[in-house]
Amino acid sequence: ADVGTALGLPGPWEAPKWVWKVAWVMQKRAMPLLHSFDECAPADTCLNLNVLWWKAIAGNRKGSPTYDGGLAYDLLPPVTRGVVQFPLCWAYPNLHHQNVALRTAFIDRVVTER
Repeated sequence: ADVGTALGLPGPWEAPKWVWKVAWVMQKRAMPLLHSFDECAPADTCLNLNVLWWKAIAGNRKGSPTYDGGLAYDLLPPVTRGVVQFPLCWAYPNLHHQNVALRTAFIDRVVTER
């Protein structure tokens, strides 16, 4: 069985490479805008910050195994975090954030079982 099925989540969209690349470029360009009013904004928008946004998308999907009650969402800048709030979080295609969702569900399961 594939990982997504075992965790109760769909896998990432099997989109063409160009779609993944466009999504990555859009995210990279959006980060400075998303943090333009953030007094805690880091000097660079490293991958960890992208992962936080992806985690917020997955974490706001009510009814999903990765729903976190807004934990990751609350760590985002208050002025711009609305772009990943519920129900808008469901509008994002399962690309990069879905990989984060799968890893989150796996880690949550292992920690819970121990």
